[in-house]
Amino acid sequence: MDKKDKPQASFHSKIFQWTIIAIGGLLWLACLEQLLINFQTPTYIQFAFFLLGVVAISLYPVQITTPGMSLKRQQQLSISLSDALTFLLLILQGPVAAIVIGGIDGLIASRRTVKRWQSNFFTLAMYALSFQAATFSFDAMLRLEERQPNPGFHYPVLSLVAPLLVAATIHFVVNSTLLSIILGLRYNRSIRQHWIDNQLWTGVTYFPLTMLTLFLYICVKQVGWVMVLAAVPVFLITYYSISQYNKKVEEKMQKIEEMNELHLSIVQALALSIDAKDSTTADHVQRVKIYGRGMARLFGLSELEIQAIEAGAMLHDVGKLAVPDYILNKPSKLTEAEFEKMKIHTLVGAEILTQVKFPYPVVPVVRHHHERWDGSGYPDGLKGEAIPLTARILSVIDCFDAVREKRHYRKAMTRQQAIEMLQAGAGKNYDPTIVEIFLKHLPEFEAEIAARQLEQPDDAEAAELLAQVERASGNLTPVVAKQDYARTLEKISAAHRELVILYEIAQTVGSSLSLRDTLSILLERVEAIVPSTTSLVLLKVKEREQLRVASTRGVHGEEFYSHTIKSGSGIVGWVYANNKPMYNSDPRLDLDALKVQVSQHYKTSVVVPLGKDDGVVGALALYSSELGQYSLEHIRLVESIARLASDAVLNALNHEEMEATAFTDKLTGLPNLRAILEVFENEACRAQRHDEQFSLLMMDLDKFKQINDTLGHQVGDQFLKEVSRIISAQMRSCDFFGRYAGDEFIAILPRTTKEEALAMIDRIKSAVENFVLMTSSGSTTRAGISIGAAEFLIDGNTIEALMNVADQAMYSDKAKSKNSDTGKKQNDQVIPFPQARRTNAV
Repeated sequence: MDKKDKPQASFHSKIFQWTIIAIGGLLWLACLEQLLINFQTPTYIQFAFFLLGVVAISLYPVQITTPGMSLKRQQQLSISLSDALTFLLLILQGPVAAIVIGGIDGLIASRRTVKRWQSNFFTLAMYALSFQAATFSFDAMLRLEERQPNPGFHYPVLSLVAPLLVAATIHFVVNSTLLSIILGLRYNRSIRQHWIDNQLWTGVTYFPLTMLTLFLYICVKQVGWVMVLAAVPVFLITYYSISQYNKKVEEKMQKIEEMNELHLSIVQALALSIDAKDSTTADHVQRVKIYGRGMARLFGLSELEIQAIEAGAMLHDVGKLAVPDYILNKPSKLTEAEFEKMKIHTLVGAEILTQVKFPYPVVPVVRHHHERWDGSGYPDGLKGEAIPLTARILSVIDCFDAVREKRHYRKAMTRQQAIEMLQAGAGKNYDPTIVEIFLKHLPEFEAEIAARQLEQPDDAEAAELLAQVERASGNLTPVVAKQDYARTLEKISAAHRELVILYEIAQTVGSSLSLRDTLSILLERVEAIVPSTTSLVLLKVKEREQLRVASTRGVHGEEFYSHTIKSGSGIVGWVYANNKPMYNSDPRLDLDALKVQVSQHYKTSVVVPLGKDDGVVGALALYSSELGQYSLEHIRLVESIARLASDAVLNALNHEEMEATAFTDKLTGLPNLRAILEVFENEACRAQRHDEQFSLLMMDLDKFKQINDTLGHQVGDQFLKEVSRIISAQMRSCDFFGRYAGDEFIAILPRTTKEEALAMIDRIKSAVENFVLMTSSGSTTRAGISIGAAEFLIDGNTIEALMNVADQAMYSDKAKSKNSDTGKKQNDQVIPFPQARRTNAV
């Protein structure tokens, strides 16, 4: 039995245990009472002699080590010569004495290994019942030989052979069956399998014990008890010889077991080193082995099949050696050709393991762990129960645990999400029976995982379960060797992640033209391999010696966004001005230069320039509140990424500059409709992310058509440009203002409700209505403005819906102002028409 297995005192095991104690205990007490009633001195002297021998032998049994039915674990068999004395007592004094002394033998044997009286009394009762069954069969066999079962020395020796063999067999069957039932119920295992694995071997000891009983019978009958006493030294020498032999056998088997453990550890280390490329952890493999062992027992699998599942947990992905890394770690969906390449790992893995002479069937597990219940899996398209049961079990348990671990190309699922995934895939991807049983017993498996101090995926329920185990067992001492090994695997995984991330950034250089996407991917990839609390990308402001924070990630990123820093100021400004990196400088230099105040206490920083030798376009800055300083390895990684990212940033900047004109209205210089739509989408995402409001204003100039009709389009165009400037002056720095079409404008006001926008609407209306344009001929012209407002989420969540609401409000405002006299305004601002166009003025 595995020492790590913990008994579960289930209701059924308790009921069975107390039932046997009650029945067997009453039988033993009844026999003891009958023995005391029929007191005869010679008989009692003989009984005392047998009792002394049984007690001595029970306290010091002959131990024989065997490999058992499992190639993985050895067994200690106790050959108790006391059974030979008990059967001899059955012949000489009858069943009552045999049952009494048999019960005492069981009690002593149990007490020698288990210090629980409940279990000790169960063994006494079990022995009483088994010897009762043996005495019945002994008497029945004698009657078949037409002999009356009368105790004494009057039986011919040959007439006892068959009755003793049958009695010994019945004693073994009853005894081993009752023991297998109680242990099977207690450990939630297959009773039949437990009997085969742990009890079958003991049956071979009963034949020599029967022969020993006959030998003792002959000696006592022919020579007397003096011969038996004279044989005691022979028995002692035999006992010592067997003990010494068994000690040598144990030493040899221990060496064999150590070699097996060594080989298995080497295989496991190599398998984990391969899996580390995919960020697979050692604890993942150990958890899957616990799941697999538990499921195998629930399904009554043999010990060899259990070992096959455990080996499969370690080796099922060994065939990924034949799959390119860029396919294994591709963050997006695989193409059909890439998926075909991925599928070969099952065949390659099976072929590799075929060359290793495993003593258990691990190859079918590895080959078929990607088969699906509905037949849509690979490599052989097996369906339903045609898939090996071991492979079906591994498919469920490995997938459940793997999806709960974070990979750099996907997020981790929670425990509940993983459960829902299995339930959704039952009957399609997975065997529905296996899914049902696994989820039913999942709490038991997780309790064992927590008890063994294995790290569980980050989940509230798992964390609470581990806390309960720690509270029950006291403070658990961390295993240093395990931590060191985990760190070694992490180094392998980190090296692989570095290669993949640099490859992805290299792909971005040639494919991404969006500046926002490029910067976002850059910071995301940097965060994956270099720790930071806050990371920034700053880019040069056009026609200014300044850098602006263009993208952020991490804590307080919003506070840094859009802040500017002068060239030469702070760490970032110095890096930009000198085109040289700076490491482990005080981040407060940048906080002061950027005029940013945050609660986070940053301890160190690393800042590298972005650009080529012919010019710097910005800088990449990482600030950490946890690290004392960045290591040389961190700095090397950041510099490598910055070199690759510089091309991507330059490409995106060039593309953005080319597209700038496509977002600008040529007449007024304001953003056009395309820009309005993009800004709206960005603001809508931001508002939803932060649970904030914003308002949209629709504006239309009143009587503008009359200006075009009476003074001409040139004057009308000039009027639009001047009005655009006047309206822009009323906006806040965070507001967006653009030309929609003709004499219509749109403004987007972040963090502003319709009610809060009323003050701005009044300012705009006043400024526009007080504006007067003077032409070169001395004529003046003016126009009013109608404004309608709509609020995001209150009036709609799309720009079409908000524009419709704002448009209706705007025309309602226009109707109200039709009767107003716009010529009676005070403080008119008269703007002369430019002299350069005097000749064309009306």
